[in-house]
Amino acid sequence: LLVKVRFPKNVRRVEIGVDEGKGQGVWTSRDL
Repeated sequence: LLVKVRFPKNVRRVEIGVDEGKGQGVWTSRDL
């Protein structure tokens, strides 16, 4: 995502997640 999308300068953190139901999600984040 970070390679393909050019974020504006005011974006400081990106979070990506998948939620497949109760107790079955995964999330990751990265400071820009």
